[in-house]
Amino acid sequence: MGSEAGIGMNLGTAVPARPRTDQAMGGARTDIASAVADRALVAAAQADPQAFALLYRRYVTPLYQYLYHRVGNREEAEDLTASAFDKALASLDHYQEQGSFAAWLFSIARHTLHDQQRRRRPVVDVAAVAALLVDPAASPEAQLVQAEDAFRLHDLIQQLPPDQQEAVMLRYFSGLHTADIAIVLGRSDGAVRALLHRALLALRDGYRGEARP
Repeated sequence: MGSEAGIGMNLGTAVPARPRTDQAMGGARTDIASAVADRALVAAAQADPQAFALLYRRYVTPLYQYLYHRVGNREEAEDLTASAFDKALASLDHYQEQGSFAAWLFSIARHTLHDQQRRRRPVVDVAAVAALLVDPAASPEAQLVQAEDAFRLHDLIQQLPPDQQEAVMLRYFSGLHTADIAIVLGRSDGAVRALLHRALLALRDGYRGEARP
């Protein structure tokens, strides 16, 4: 698993039970505090590479979840996540804050994914992706309904244009804010908001259409 393996990290435990929501991500004060914390952690890691473990712990879950939803395969997502962190650690001395650390890290992950996709086409494990969307605290009956909804949602997401798919995954499965997504995708904040708006309208219409008798 590259540099992180020596720190004792385990990507297998990095999959949250369900996507993070706006409420879970916190408000503006939390965002500012996170940015300040990231700057301090980056400075510490630049002075001592062992301190990179703190950044790894902070971002391994959202980064892994983003990559997992892109490739749909646990082992492949683990390899891509490890590779992205390896590249980030190797490039950390040259890091200059022109956005957020999260945007920089996810940009590295996205390039890593694209490099891999140029070599071979990924296989989407629909069952595993749907399982991530099910609330483990729900009753078995409720989990069954949620699982069916998760399959439908996953299928609808796969029908979106690629740029809308990626925006949805970065925003609602990895918890990135639109400003960070704009950096990752190389678009303006307004363009990202428009992508998300169109994607949500399409998902809502598709879901309602499938629900009709």
